[in-house]
Amino acid sequence: MEISAALAAIAPYLRSVTARQVSEDEAKAELTAIALEWEDLRARIVSSTEDYDESRHFDVLLTDGAGTYTISFAAADGLPWPLRGVNRWSEEDLVRVNGTTLTVQQAVSCLDFIWERDDLMNHLVNVCLVEEELAARRPFSVRGQDLQDRLDEFRRAHGLFSAGDTHKWLAGQGISHRQLERRLEDKQRVELLAEHVIGDLVPDYVKAHQAELGSLPVILATARSPEDLEELHGLTCDPAAWLNWAIAVGGSRREVRCCRISAFDSPPAMSFLASDDVPVGTVSDVYPHRLGHALACKIGPTELPEASRELTRRVRDRLFAEWLAERRRVADVEWYWGPAG
Repeated sequence: MEISAALAAIAPYLRSVTARQVSEDEAKAELTAIALEWEDLRARIVSSTEDYDESRHFDVLLTDGAGTYTISFAAADGLPWPLRGVNRWSEEDLVRVNGTTLTVQQAVSCLDFIWERDDLMNHLVNVCLVEEELAARRPFSVRGQDLQDRLDEFRRAHGLFSAGDTHKWLAGQGISHRQLERRLEDKQRVELLAEHVIGDLVPDYVKAHQAELGSLPVILATARSPEDLEELHGLTCDPAAWLNWAIAVGGSRREVRCCRISAFDSPPAMSFLASDDVPVGTVSDVYPHRLGHALACKIGPTELPEASRELTRRVRDRLFAEWLAERRRVADVEWYWGPAG
């Protein structure tokens, strides 16, 4: 289909959604229906809300082999997009305290540690990849009851058992109730995307990874220094011997406890203990831990998992994370901030 014909179809669509002031989800659904016949074109809707009158403005991004067209419409009594936003020059501002403004660039420059945290870097890239994927698919609708259930669950998790508690928490976070709803809606859309991407792979994964998904009893030792843990390799698989190792040094430098752990959520240096081929008494290598460093000794057989919604969710999240990792591997990532040099 020629680009001129697509432009002609989008113009009345923009006039219509602007006049009706529909939600972004409704606008996406209508645009998707219009664009179904365009095999070589990709259409995306972008909306914004004007603070002073809460009017909603829509733009369409239409992409073909030559590039991307931005299509916009403003009613006779509205503002064209270059004039929208009374303080457009301050869009890079993050927070103002006692008249002093901190920009996004300044804030990010304070986070030098982020360059040493692959998990944070990957998360930022994942957000972009998820947004790209959601924009390319039919909108995932969130039912009103599902959203209410999530709000109730969120309040319980944060101890917000009254309207007053909720309003106080929202004020402390600097967000409105509607913004909270949108965040929870976005979270559910990501979960719906994960279910769509993973499809019916979960049962086969559970069947092939029974041991890894189970839990096993271990003696878990932690210490600030990895050298402190090396001597445990020479001790028998005896909790008493490990406790003596822990109390041999004063303070909280060493800790030992017996527990059941999930191999699924553990690093490879320890998760291999879950295999039936690994005998009781085997000690893992030292691995990083939130308390410094750790190692584990297997003291019993692995207990296989029971089918549950929680197990399905965990496997789905793992497979979705692997899918995102592959997308990151081939993505064109360009950072605009960070240390100079």
